Amino acid sequence: MRGTFEASVILLDDLWDGEFRQFVTGEYAAAIPARDMLAFCDSSSADGIAELQRIIERVQPTGGHLLTKTIYVRRDSKWQRRAV
Repeated sequence: MRGTFEASVILLDDLWDGEFRQFVTGEYAAAIPARDMLAFCDSSSADGIAELQRIIERVQPTGGHLLTKTIYVRRDSKWQRRAV
């Protein structure tokens, strides 16, 4: 992606259903604070969720091509806003 469209990977179901499955045992949680960033963890990991929030907070004040401050959870092959 060359640092431009990493966030768009969130749309590739095959990666979440296959390749990335080795890293998460439950549901995914993901952050896409800017177009060149995507971070994810197991949604049941308090440390992982805290790190996603830190990433968002670090990028949002001065980052370029900002997208969202929302953390999303993948349920039934669909991304939803994470309930706070």
